[in-house]
Amino acid sequence: MGNRATVIFTDESEESISPAVYLHWNGGADSIYAFLAEMDKRDIRNDQCYECARFIHIVGDFMDQETITGLSLGVVDSPKTITPEHLSTVKTDHGDNGFYIIHRGEDGIRMKRFIEGHKDGKYFLEELTPEQIKQERESIQDALPSFTDTFDKIRGSKKID
Repeated sequence: MGNRATVIFTDESEESISPAVYLHWNGGADSIYAFLAEMDKRDIRNDQCYECARFIHIVGDFMDQETITGLSLGVVDSPKTITPEHLSTVKTDHGDNGFYIIHRGEDGIRMKRFIEGHKDGKYFLEELTPEQIKQERESIQDALPSFTDTFDKIRGSKKID
C-alpha cells in the first residue's frame, strides 16, 4: 500500500493550473509541507509549471536518496478547473491523502485540500475547510525538522543560489 496524493500548483485565480503530480509514497501532510518548505528554502519562483517541475525534482531527490527507483512519482494532465467534478477526472489514485491544491504567493502558501469521502456506497471528493487545513498543518510541525535534516544531507555541500 502507498501513502498516495496528487499535488497541483495554481496561480491566485486558479486559471493557470500545473500538471498534476502523483505521489505513491510520501503523500501525507508531513511530507508535502516539507517538500514545500524545501522549495521555499531553494527560492523556487512562483510560476505554476516551473513550481511543478521543481517540486518533482525535489521529490525525486528525496525518493532516490538511498535506492534509485522508477516508481512512486508520476505526472498527468491537469484538471480543467479546481472543482471536485474536474479533480475526479485526474488520472491518479489519490485515495489516501487526496489532492493538495497549492498557490505559493508573496503572502506565503495558500492551500486547498480535497479528500475522498464515502457515503451511501458512493465515493466523492470533499473539500476540507480552512480550519481543517490549519489543524492538519499544525499537527505535523514536529515532523518537519527531521525532513529538514534529510534535505540538508541530500544537498550536501551544494550552495543554494
